[in-house]
Amino acid sequence: MTGIRGLMLAVMLSALMSSLTSIFNSGSTIFTMDIWRFLRRFPSDQEMTKLSRKQNKKYELELMIVGRVFVIILVGISVLWVPIVMSGEGGQLFHYIQQITAYLAPSIAGLFTVALLWERINETGAFWGLTGAFIIGMIRMVLDFVYPSPGCGEEDLRPYGAKHLLIHYMYFALFLYLWTMLSVIIISLFTKPIPKQYLYRLTFWTRFSKAERWDIMAYQAGKEVREEGEEKKEGALYPNEKKYEPLNILDDAGPENGAEDDTNSQGPNDEESWWHRSFNWFCGFSNQENISDSQLKARETTQMAKVIQRKRDKIILNVLCVFVILIGVVLYGIYA
Repeated sequence: MTGIRGLMLAVMLSALMSSLTSIFNSGSTIFTMDIWRFLRRFPSDQEMTKLSRKQNKKYELELMIVGRVFVIILVGISVLWVPIVMSGEGGQLFHYIQQITAYLAPSIAGLFTVALLWERINETGAFWGLTGAFIIGMIRMVLDFVYPSPGCGEEDLRPYGAKHLLIHYMYFALFLYLWTMLSVIIISLFTKPIPKQYLYRLTFWTRFSKAERWDIMAYQAGKEVREEGEEKKEGALYPNEKKYEPLNILDDAGPENGAEDDTNSQGPNDEESWWHRSFNWFCGFSNQENISDSQLKARETTQMAKVIQRKRDKIILNVLCVFVILIGVVLYGIYA
């Protein structure tokens, strides 16, 4: 039995570490790309394409440093949160994890469900639906720590309101899921919808549509200039749409076809210090020093061409996903 307990403890710690790393990575990405770029007023993606490689590298280095520093801050917050974990649910880690998940995750699942099945949803409804659900979940979490539920066989000494309103966290998760869906639908109905030409193949009901989808970034920037149903003239471009030019990897591979070989023109930077080269290597920039822009584009095109999912692979993946979900449902139903 001792060996089995150790094995189960190792499994739980592995799952916990996997969840923590994914949370740290997601939190760092959200802060860096959505908050830090807004505060620092970074150039847009289109403006970044017009900058030189040296300027792009400067911005990328700053974003990378900010992301890693934010991960360190998250780790510090996690360490300070340990006493709260020990006080929640009598120190039972599994119940604590499920309890916190019930306060935060159902709203995301509700929004995803609505967005997948309903085209009328818009950004305003999604934002305020998630915001309201987050506030409700945080209030419930604070109340649970202030008025913890009594253990089995113990007398419930909580106030009347806390005793009858603080339902079990699993029931609260169902309530929060339905509340998020309802609030998102109501707010979306009272605000401006997104035109259908921007939503083809983004919902379940339009996944097989062959219609051409307009650039949603142009709509968000307020640059849409045409009404729905207007035909596109031959050779005309949509707002923010660039003319597609196929990339010939062989033509860009070298200077034989008149392309300028900027690999040798740039050359390695001999004046660069050893610690700067080590820093670039650690950050993943050292391998890009002597590669021309045409070679980078050719490499990206080659890698994207390898991302192909055959029909057989898709069927196997779907079957395995359903099998794993069924196992999880059965185990959760037995041990929850």
